[in-house]
Amino acid sequence: MSEARESRDEARLEARDERILEGLLSEDADEVNRAYRLLTDDLLGYARGLLRTRFNQVNLQEGSVVQSAVASLYEKGADRFENEDHLQGRMRLAVLRKIQDRIKARKNRMVQQPEEGGYENDPGNSGPGIATRIADGECAFDVGALLLNGLDSDDRNLVELGLLQNLDRKSVGQRLGLSDDAVRQRLSRLRPRLRASMLEPVRRRVHEDEWTVLNLCVVKKMSAKAAAAELGLTEAQLAMELYRLIEECVKPMVGESGCDLLLRLIGRSKI
Repeated sequence: MSEARESRDEARLEARDERILEGLLSEDADEVNRAYRLLTDDLLGYARGLLRTRFNQVNLQEGSVVQSAVASLYEKGADRFENEDHLQGRMRLAVLRKIQDRIKARKNRMVQQPEEGGYENDPGNSGPGIATRIADGECAFDVGALLLNGLDSDDRNLVELGLLQNLDRKSVGQRLGLSDDAVRQRLSRLRPRLRASMLEPVRRRVHEDEWTVLNLCVVKKMSAKAAAAELGLTEAQLAMELYRLIEECVKPMVGESGCDLLLRLIGRSKI
């Protein structure tokens, strides 16, 4: 009986702890304070994990980062969140952003003072971890070269006109001597390969688990429901992780215009 009672008590505690948003929206000051404590504890664990793994050479205090994120929540209010997943996802993204902002600010100070052994002028300095360097935009690639790499001359012309010059289907067809339907079919056939080509530099620099997310959601265009099920995530968690990867890893590699082009390759476009 004692074990059963303990099990029921643990279940009640877990259920209670999951209702953070409910507590934040409560009119009871004690409930609000309790919810903030629970959220802070959760975010401290998340920040600690980031700083020990993804940013493993960055010396930041997780408590300071989390306090800053929670302070922003307090100022803006919790009524903008749709549900618990939305709250958790956005707050974790806020913590990640705080970490990235502080890393960038620190790196800018180091660049401004190279004579003091800063990152850029000290070849013996190991510097930040690879994910941090990607987040800071150290790597950049020519999107056109990525897309055209390995294509035959006909496909190169199609991609150059239809994607890089952004001509409509009719104009592309007139220049290449193809019907509108032929242009559409050939580009449709190329899309998966082009998405993979654009993300190849990213694939070589991220963790295997991170590439799995990008591969399923971007290259293979799997539905959010199916990808989340395969990855063992909720759709909200998957959306948060995909957004993070695009912002932290993809955008620094290919830039804003490259991301816009990638979105065209994922969705519908005028060609």
